[in-house]
Amino acid sequence: MSNTKQTSGLATVQSLYLMQFELMGYLQGGLRTPNQVKEAKQCLRQFTVLLGEADPRYMGGEDVFETLEGIQDEMSERLKARAARSRAAKKSAKQTSKTKKVK
Repeated sequence: MSNTKQTSGLATVQSLYLMQFELMGYLQGGLRTPNQVKEAKQCLRQFTVLLGEADPRYMGGEDVFETLEGIQDEMSERLKARAARSRAAKKSAKQTSKTKKVK
């Protein structure tokens, strides 16, 4: 394996680990503002791309790779749930405003 490829693989894993901490912060702290949701989505997209490029051999094993995939899945589910709640709240607000106009 070439030295450049090894360096690139290690850099990818390092970036993944840094993004892991960022995603864990969103998971533990919650997504309270639209800006946090936007940042979390962007971070998750980048994390997903890097996870696809990463070589588990540079991570210390397949179990570490699976843990990172678990974080990716959990964050994705939280964002989907947040989007669903947001759509439901907007729909409810829209229906409420229609009801008020009728009175």
